[in-house]
Amino acid sequence: MLLFKPGVSLKGLAVQASTGMLAVDSVYQRYVADTLITSVNDGMHMDGSLHYVGQAFDVSTHEIPGGRLEFVVKDLKRALNPAGFDVVLEDKGKPNEHIHVEYDPKS
Repeated sequence: MLLFKPGVSLKGLAVQASTGMLAVDSVYQRYVADTLITSVNDGMHMDGSLHYVGQAFDVSTHEIPGGRLEFVVKDLKRALNPAGFDVVLEDKGKPNEHIHVEYDPKS
């Protein structure tokens, strides 16, 4: 099930990002029961971040069973990279670890 952390704003969410969320949820369903989106265009991000234009979102990794994170990231890349998405594991091993997904097609 696709869930959103309290306070996550979907205002201005690009269609591509919403499609990406559904794809992430499909992959997560193989590993965990729920997909928790922790940020879209809310919060603080780097200058020029695609979060601010609704083309990026962050997904919690805390629900993924130990030892499965690498498989989840690989499956997400396999599912999303061909559609123009980048998938990056950020802050690995830190309390704020998450997967960053952005729609950024390469020409």
